[in-house]
Amino acid sequence: MAVTKVLQIKTENNLKAALCYIKNEKKTQHLNSTDHKNMTGDIQDNAAMGLFDDSLFTYSGHGKHLVSCHGVMSVEHAYEEMMLTKKHAIQFLGERQSGKVDVLAHHIIQSFSPEDNLTPEQVHEIGRRTILELTGGQHEFVIATHMDKDHLHNHIIFNTTNSVTLRKFRWTKGTKKSLENISDKHADWFGAYIIDRAAQRRKRDYYVKRKSSYRYEIKERLTFLLRHSVSWEDFQAKAEALSLELKVTPNDISYRLKDTDQVKYIRASTLSKHDWYQKEGIEERIEDNESELTVETILEAYIDYKNEKEKEFEMRFIVENWQVAKETDQGLYLQVDFGIKNTGTVVISPYKYDALSDGSYEFFIKRNDFFYFVNPEDAEKNRLIKGITLARQLSADNRKNVIVKNYHVNRLNTLIEEFSYLSAKGVSDGRHFNQLRDSFNKQFHDTKKELDKLDERIAKLNKLYSVLLSDNPLIQQSILDEAVKDYGTSNKHDIHKLLQEVIIEREILRETFDKVADEYDQLTMIYEHVKERDDISPYKVRL
Repeated sequence: MAVTKVLQIKTENNLKAALCYIKNEKKTQHLNSTDHKNMTGDIQDNAAMGLFDDSLFTYSGHGKHLVSCHGVMSVEHAYEEMMLTKKHAIQFLGERQSGKVDVLAHHIIQSFSPEDNLTPEQVHEIGRRTILELTGGQHEFVIATHMDKDHLHNHIIFNTTNSVTLRKFRWTKGTKKSLENISDKHADWFGAYIIDRAAQRRKRDYYVKRKSSYRYEIKERLTFLLRHSVSWEDFQAKAEALSLELKVTPNDISYRLKDTDQVKYIRASTLSKHDWYQKEGIEERIEDNESELTVETILEAYIDYKNEKEKEFEMRFIVENWQVAKETDQGLYLQVDFGIKNTGTVVISPYKYDALSDGSYEFFIKRNDFFYFVNPEDAEKNRLIKGITLARQLSADNRKNVIVKNYHVNRLNTLIEEFSYLSAKGVSDGRHFNQLRDSFNKQFHDTKKELDKLDERIAKLNKLYSVLLSDNPLIQQSILDEAVKDYGTSNKHDIHKLLQEVIIEREILRETFDKVADEYDQLTMIYEHVKERDDISPYKVRL
């Protein structure tokens, strides 16, 4: 498990002291072979593993020390050489007066767990590769692997002045994240355990991904509570377990997420035009519930529910074996090309893909899933990319179609699930059915509009593709200009591929639309029978 910490060095005395500290021979002295095996297991040949050349480590009368450098002539004179580089930069470029205390160097501490079973040489190499990738190899640094504690860790000090451009290293708010992802990649490739940072975030804030949209998460928790509460008191206790705070007044209820930075309460009347989240509406919806979940188990169940929801996919596509840079326990490292100067890797967790018998992989992701792109040649280009961007790029490289499941497919399925739930519970209050019926009606109309839009896109793409078959440049030109504007390409193959993807997306949406409409009609029949004694008029959805 690789954990990184970054410190800033702003004075010459501190830089000299830090370099002296990390080079301490008692901390960096290599263990003898017997102790070494006891600590890390069998040692493999360094050269065979592509490790750093032993001859470039420092040596003393006590043997080898895991200290090395880059960009400076020797570890002993690293401080003087770094300061001379800075002096040269000032003379060459002039001293910039920013009004802030200058950062002379960054001190990175990279720690590993004993359970990683890595040798000191491997840990040292992971550190070297990490800092070389982060800085592009253009900054002087000294790296020392300390072995004086119960865990191995690297100390890396690098000069903020670029040895090539003489300009200062730009440490921005995204640099720490870039460092973590680079470190994780190299540690993972050497077999270390990698922290699932996404899972950490999910456990910390219970999957509150939309921090700017508290309404969404409040409704998520309320929906779950309405399924698993058996009384008003039980609802309140379980809401507290989910960090959902209630402020009850005679006329309204307000909600606040205690595990976020939400300050203002949100009224129930603004969450729904119906009374679903008011006290009376809640009591009516839960009075017939039978829940096996307790106050003690509700949180774990909610996290599991959100985790399952995360696994739902919106896009399905194939990745060929040659697009995989490496496979580890962490997942697949995919080679992604955003241009000749911007090629790198993205790691995908195992639960988002299946291995196929022909050696390829089938991926299942969402449009707004985020993945971290790492460019080994230029760390400044490291960034988060959306699932839709990743899918389009990978499919463009291997000429395979991306199967898109339209947003309305999930929405329709959710509505039919809610309707089935009310029917199964034998809820006889027509108000809930009427409210859900209204939601169905709106969703059906929205889905019909979406189908019409897809038809228009297909017609437009068919027209564009037919024009591309023409040999008349005058006919082609205006259409091609529009294609580039709308789709970012006028390539015939790309347009044909996009056309196929939209056709498949429409077929899936239409199939779901028809199926849900049939199920809805059947459920309204149940509703009719339940409410017949109350003389409630039957309602049929009109498509």
